[in-house]
Amino acid sequence: MPPDWQRLDRGSRNSSRVMTVVRRSFEHHTITPSLQQWRSPSTFRGAPGEDPLKWLKEYDRVANFNKWDDMMCLANVYFFLDGTARQWYVNNEDALDSWEAFKNGLSGLFGDRQKYTRRAEEQLKCRAQRSGESTQSYIQSVLGLCQEVNPLMKEDEKVSHLMKGVAEDIYQALLTREINDTASFIKWCNYIEDMKQKRVGRPRFERLPNVVRLHP
Repeated sequence: MPPDWQRLDRGSRNSSRVMTVVRRSFEHHTITPSLQQWRSPSTFRGAPGEDPLKWLKEYDRVANFNKWDDMMCLANVYFFLDGTARQWYVNNEDALDSWEAFKNGLSGLFGDRQKYTRRAEEQLKCRAQRSGESTQSYIQSVLGLCQEVNPLMKEDEKVSHLMKGVAEDIYQALLTREINDTASFIKWCNYIEDMKQKRVGRPRFERLPNVVRLHP
């Protein structure tokens, strides 16, 4: 083989080896994922009407997202307290030496489960869909109250609460439907509203201006 060909052959083999090393390095290279955005819970002040159990549930949900363990939960909680709740924490910080101790102390001082349940019951009794409120907003509000009153409430009882306060035109349309649970209630509400939007968008029939009403 001529010398020039030999050098070319050796160069090709070297290039091949280099490419193999690069490829293997790329295949084994670990790409570091970008850090997820940190989330913050709301602030608890210990004001009248604030439910500490509901706030603790939100805090735990945020902590799980942020991957905080119990020690991190306790270390961060001061920054999400204000007013009376923060002063209570400062006054008792030495005794609040674990996340469990903090949760028990907060709910014991500021929480009255029966009081919040009674308030939710009163709201549920008179919760009606408001003018301008979407049906879905109304549904989720009522279901939230049902959860506060009784987390194990039966489906037919939830449907009863939903039916008694839904807008009149939706209520009349729902009377002809078979509704056994909240899922079917939501399904038919969506269907009825979709039909209403289609009628508003494109009238099906032309109407005369002098048509009378049989029942005033």
